[in-house]
Amino acid sequence: MTRPVHYLLVLLTLFAPALSFGAGGGVAGAVQYRGESVPGAYVELFDIRKPDTEAVSSTNTDSQGRFHVSLGPGSYRLTVKKRPEGPGSGGMLFGSTRTDQIQVGGTVLDVGLIRLRDMGAGEGIAGEVSVSGSVRGPDGPLPGAYVYFYPGSVRRGPGYVARARTGENGRFKAGVAPGVYTITVRFGNSGGATGGDGMGTVSIGDLVGDYRSNPLLVETGAVELEEIELRSVDPDIWERRQWAGVQGDFRITGLVIREDRSPLAGAYVFLYDDRRMVGKPVSISAPTTGDGKYHVAISQPGTYYLGARTRFGGPVEPGEFMGAWDEKGPRPVTLNRETASASCDIVVREVW
Repeated sequence: MTRPVHYLLVLLTLFAPALSFGAGGGVAGAVQYRGESVPGAYVELFDIRKPDTEAVSSTNTDSQGRFHVSLGPGSYRLTVKKRPEGPGSGGMLFGSTRTDQIQVGGTVLDVGLIRLRDMGAGEGIAGEVSVSGSVRGPDGPLPGAYVYFYPGSVRRGPGYVARARTGENGRFKAGVAPGVYTITVRFGNSGGATGGDGMGTVSIGDLVGDYRSNPLLVETGAVELEEIELRSVDPDIWERRQWAGVQGDFRITGLVIREDRSPLAGAYVFLYDDRRMVGKPVSISAPTTGDGKYHVAISQPGTYYLGARTRFGGPVEPGEFMGAWDEKGPRPVTLNRETASASCDIVVREVW
């Protein structure tokens, strides 16, 4: 089946920073890992003038590992991420342009080949700068915890650039490039004695913690961190953060369904106040039930846009289901005192 171009654009931009179409300007390039082209890598561009903000534009590499992003004139930082595939894969493949910033004018700038490197698949992984430390749980040194390195002041989500796992003595080591990082730790206690795989959303029963001296400036030479102590997830805070959209005077209900009209369980519905559906949503539903039903609410009236996806954030991956309210592109839902509720069924498609 041939899908309309506008729908494909929605797939590329939904729940990630949107493509920004400038007047003829942009960035193009190619991505490789160990000499092989990397399809599906996540390319992001950040405005140098606005540090620690959401990316202003993003896309995924095509089947040949190439990418093209339209941008207005300006100074940008470009990064590329790709989660390794296969059982037991860890860490994050990461790359960037050779210079800290690139200048985009009225034409397309070809940045050439970007080579990804493994930024911390496990203990002992070498890198430009070795960062080591230890993690302690309620009962002492904690093996099996995952340590995440986020760029700048980012603290959560799929955008980490390095991940390491603690060994039997609770120690870890990761290789990172010089820069500023926020370090967080998670032990997926709800996943069993092994701590789970460290992926997905935090659950009640998990242990979490932050490095006390965040954000950390990493320069040259080996870095030894102070011990990081973990605590149990607070159920009340988890409830507020996880499903911010279960309470409020204004609400939207409906179904998340496949193209054959069958219900989809386990999908999240995201509510945005921006038609591009970028950055942080203003409300998130709990996972859909077995009959595909969802419920999302908000405390403020306004005009909103709805989308659904089977995972949070990051690049779109094969096998995911995703879609938006109205398959021809996001359309608004207005909630106010006269119309405090709405019913919207969202059709999702499997992405390949």
